[in-house]
Amino acid sequence: MSSLGNAELFRTCATVSPPDGGGAEDAVAQATHLTLRMLAERIEQLTGQIDALNQRLTRLVEHHARSCSYRWASARIAPSPC
Repeated sequence: MSSLGNAELFRTCATVSPPDGGGAEDAVAQATHLTLRMLAERIEQLTGQIDALNQRLTRLVEHHARSCSYRWASARIAPSPC
């Protein structure tokens, strides 16, 4: 797993099955696995939310940039009030 990038590592951790067995070592391994899996799932959720927000912000900025650019062009063409 050390050769995986972050996104691949998170996806892998989110889908790996917990170890089966008994004993204290297995309980620790299961708890560790559950924790890693939950963290990986949350990271994937947050990454999706960040991507969606970035897309919305990009559209918003592009819209306002066009609007501002139109206003600046109109102001330069219009006669000066002075």
